Amino acid sequence: MKFSIPLIFFITFILAFFKLNGAHYHGPLLKAVHSKYKTNGGIIVSGTGHMSFGRTTIWHEAVRMLSNDGIFTVIVNLRQFGDKLKSYSGGRMSLLIVIAIDTVEELHSFESMSKDFHLSYAVWLILFSRDASQDVCDFCRNPHDSLSNLGFGSKVLVSCCDSDMIEEWWSIGENRIERQELGRLMDDNQGILWLSEELVNRRRYSLNGQELRIVTVQDSFSFQEKNGTYYGFLGEILKELREAMNFTVSIIYEEGYGALNLKTGNYTGYIGRIHRREADLGVAQYFIRKELLHVLSYTSPVLSGYFEFHFRKPDAVNVPWNVYLKVFTGHVWMAILSLILTSTLLLTLITYRRRSHFVPLLFENHLIVWDIYCQQALPAFPDKTPLRIVYISLALSALVTLSAYSASIISQLAVFSYSPFRTPEEFVEDGSYKIIRLRNTPSHSTVMDYELSDEKLMKKFESLLQLRDLNPRNPQEAFEQICRERVAFLAFETAKTAVNNEIPCEITSFKFGPVYHVAMLMPLGSSYMDLINHHIQQFKDNGILRRLKRKYSTVPRGNKSALAPVEIHEIAPILFMLAFAFLIAFIIFISEMNYDPFTKELHKPRRRKTRKRRAKAGHFHLRHRI
Repeated sequence: MKFSIPLIFFITFILAFFKLNGAHYHGPLLKAVHSKYKTNGGIIVSGTGHMSFGRTTIWHEAVRMLSNDGIFTVIVNLRQFGDKLKSYSGGRMSLLIVIAIDTVEELHSFESMSKDFHLSYAVWLILFSRDASQDVCDFCRNPHDSLSNLGFGSKVLVSCCDSDMIEEWWSIGENRIERQELGRLMDDNQGILWLSEELVNRRRYSLNGQELRIVTVQDSFSFQEKNGTYYGFLGEILKELREAMNFTVSIIYEEGYGALNLKTGNYTGYIGRIHRREADLGVAQYFIRKELLHVLSYTSPVLSGYFEFHFRKPDAVNVPWNVYLKVFTGHVWMAILSLILTSTLLLTLITYRRRSHFVPLLFENHLIVWDIYCQQALPAFPDKTPLRIVYISLALSALVTLSAYSASIISQLAVFSYSPFRTPEEFVEDGSYKIIRLRNTPSHSTVMDYELSDEKLMKKFESLLQLRDLNPRNPQEAFEQICRERVAFLAFETAKTAVNNEIPCEITSFKFGPVYHVAMLMPLGSSYMDLINHHIQQFKDNGILRRLKRKYSTVPRGNKSALAPVEIHEIAPILFMLAFAFLIAFIIFISEMNYDPFTKELHKPRRRKTRKRRAKAGHFHLRHRI
């Protein structure tokens, strides 16, 4: 009896020693996972019942080791886990959740509980302990069923019974768990030796030749297929995804994008295939719309842009003539005319003599000022300093004025792209253009998300829309139609660049509505969503999307059409100004011809009187001398 008490203490010490060794095994493991995934804290979940003394000792020692490093950790059992997790899931904490499983009952309890929450917002470390039952270890080595809500984006790490390997589990299909090694436990409990990140990602982000069902829309200019090769913006994205993810493709074609059938309550066409899960990925130009978020899922956006109105560019004859006067404002024109008149009057006052006639001199100086502004030479440079100062000042002001005018008029006329409309409101108010759209396009409903400033304008806009069956089938037909008829083509901005070299006439455009985002479609809760979004983000980071957008959204510079000959009505403003100048010159010429004889006849009586006075004065002086 006297040896029983020391024996009990000895056995307790031995058990505690081995349990603390277990704690020293779990502590470095948890610290290594926490360090790799940068979590904010941890939750340790033990079995459903009361924890044994040994298990309690292990986890409390592990918590103490983590707390010494400033890592917040709590211990709960499976019954408390659901409520505890809800208190943290509302925040932005990145949690490390450790699940210890010993029995099949605990495994089933965890599976049923995981149905109520997603596994993707936390890092999960599932420990199938070394003391676990044989059935649990067999499941760990060969998982035959998929854990609930175990998706591609889940971060689930597994330590399997007596193995020193740390595995990652994820699912890319129903009842199918994918596994790969992430690292190995180091000797002497020094943590985990992680494998290369590049090697791990290459294995995980591959579908290993699995077939994906791809649905698209016929006559889509953003996706075309020929002999197994994909063309168009979305076609090349699918080609990049196929190469990066290693999957095969089965193409399903639909006649249209489809819509909700109010009688049956089902969706038709392209959308219907995705909604009914008859396709894994929808590859057609479709825009993210919030009213369909309960029906399907969108991938990350692959393209953003505007809708545009395209219509035939008006002829040059329609350019308003007042453009030539709009180079300067009205105040500037008034200042120039005032300077010319003031300079004319100043020159006249300087050169006026009593014996000269004021009006002819004023008219002559006015012509001299205009000669200076028209860069004409003077008949003779004056000797008087005041005249020289005035002439030089006029020449400098004329040089500055003509230089500014020439630069402005060249920028407005030589590089002039006249558009009669600059806003949707102006276009709708005009009402002379019918609006056409592609017959097979989602823009029929999407573009109506944009509201005009006035309800009357919105109704007028709807009245201008051409009937769906009369709309063209592809962008080429649409641009041919706007070159023949007085119609405007409403389409996403990529429609123009798709057929830019085949447009038979010059067109002009303006933007309509807000920015729209193009994305591919997937069924709700698709297990491929995170995988495809990961690769789309990779395409953004390494410049693939930027290269494709530049290829399909930039107007090509080659294959420009030959310049058309200039017709007489296109140079009507220049001819009009020349004719007007000739008319003014002719009027001045006739005036001068008639003015000189008239002044001579007018001054004959005055000259006779002057001669008589001079003659009498001469006789008087002669007699006085005699």
